[in-house]
Amino acid sequence: MALLGSMLIIVQLSMVVLLGAAIFTPIAAVTAVTSDPNSTSHATKPTYLTRYNVIITNFSFDEAELQIAPAAAYSCHDARGNAIPNNSNTVYYLMLPPLYTISETKNKFVAACDNLTSNNKVPYTCSGVACTESGLVGGLITFEIILSYLNRFGEQNRNETKWFYEEYPCSYAFLVEDSKFTYAPNTSFQQLSNNKQLPVVINWQVGDEPCDVVEKSNNSSCKGNSKCVDRSIVPGKPGYICKCLDGYHGNP
Repeated sequence: MALLGSMLIIVQLSMVVLLGAAIFTPIAAVTAVTSDPNSTSHATKPTYLTRYNVIITNFSFDEAELQIAPAAAYSCHDARGNAIPNNSNTVYYLMLPPLYTISETKNKFVAACDNLTSNNKVPYTCSGVACTESGLVGGLITFEIILSYLNRFGEQNRNETKWFYEEYPCSYAFLVEDSKFTYAPNTSFQQLSNNKQLPVVINWQVGDEPCDVVEKSNNSSCKGNSKCVDRSIVPGKPGYICKCLDGYHGNP
C-alpha cells in the first residue's frame, strides 16, 4: 500500500508457493491465428492466453517469455475531485495460470499523478514527487492495483484540496516492461493519456522438476530435435523449458 499525494494505491500480490505437476502448454495460445473465411482479406484477430483474458503481443521461445498488454489503472477527476465519467479504470488485475509468473527482472511498478496543467516545475525523475517506481519480487502470479482518492486535507483546508485536484487531474498505476517506459517530464503523462495498454513480460516453464530428474525418469516434454534446459521462474523452485537443438528453430 502506498500514498502518493491524495491517491491511495493498494497493491495486492500473490506469489507461487508450490507448483503442481500439471503442465500448461502455451503453444495454442501464442500461435493461433483466426480469420474470417467469408472475407477476401485475412485479418488477424488478437491472441489470448488460453482461458485468460490477456492479449499476447509478442513471444520468445528461446527466452521462454511472453509479452502481454494489460491496461493501466487510471482515474481522472474535475477540480472538485469528482470522477470524470468514462475516464477511469481504477482496478488493475492480472492473474496468470501455472506455470507462468510475472518477470521480476524485466518489469517494474509505476504510480504517477498527472501534473501537466501545473505551472510548477515538473520533476525530472520518477523518485517520489508526482511519480514513483519500484522493482518486483520473484514468483508473482497475481498483481492487483486499486486506486482510491482520499480527502486527507479535511474541510478546513478546502483551498489545499482544490489545489491538489487542479494540480493532478489524473493518476495512473501499472506494471510495465522496464525498457518500454522511461519517465520523462511533459511527455510521459501525454503518452499515458493516449495509450493505456502497456507491455508486461511474463515467464513460463514447461515442468516443475530439474532436467536431470525428468531425463532420468524419461518424463521430459522435450522430444525430437529439442533439449531440456533448467529454468526456474520462482526463486528456490526448480523447473525446465525446451530449446531447439543447434540448426533447428521454431517451437520446441
